[in-house]
Amino acid sequence: MIEQSYPTALVRALRQELASVISDFSANDVPSLCARLGLAEGDREESFKSKFKYAQRRLLEVPAADLAGIADGFLRRSTLLPFQKLRAASVIPYPPQSPS
Repeated sequence: MIEQSYPTALVRALRQELASVISDFSANDVPSLCARLGLAEGDREESFKSKFKYAQRRLLEVPAADLAGIADGFLRRSTLLPFQKLRAASVIPYPPQSPS
């Protein structure tokens, strides 16, 4: 099977935005949120040092091909979604682009 290649800048931006959105949650909640998204487990002490770095470290372990699934899982699970932040980052186009 041929592995899909993704633009490095896009993968980096997606990881950055996912870590940023995850870090908007309470340091108490970040470890369990990451675990629910399928990311490596950790403890609250680590997330209290830096929520962003906590999420970013775990996202760096995820293959590029799996990042979209994590983003989808986040969107499906989150009731506190800071969606405006994702939109502003232009990682997720909104409104969705209609095919030409």
